[in-house]
Amino acid sequence: MEPAYPNPFNGSAVVEYVAPQGSLVEIQVMNCLGQVVTSAAKLGTGQRDRFRWSGSLADGRPASSGTYIVRMKSAMSVQTQKLLFIK
Repeated sequence: MEPAYPNPFNGSAVVEYVAPQGSLVEIQVMNCLGQVVTSAAKLGTGQRDRFRWSGSLADGRPASSGTYIVRMKSAMSVQTQKLLFIK
């Protein structure tokens, strides 16, 4: 998983990653309390792929300003990084 950009962000942030072809990739965005605010799952392509978070909760409401954790889990690893969302 590459560092998210831009970070801090206002609008949306992008996280690029490479996962083995056919492997399941689960991405979660969590708040400081560890609660999942949104998530996505897709199959790895073996090539560079990206996840874009627009600062919205799973139900479409806007998230609050603050620090969030992006967690990417695949068959080979679990990686995390911080995102700072500023409105």
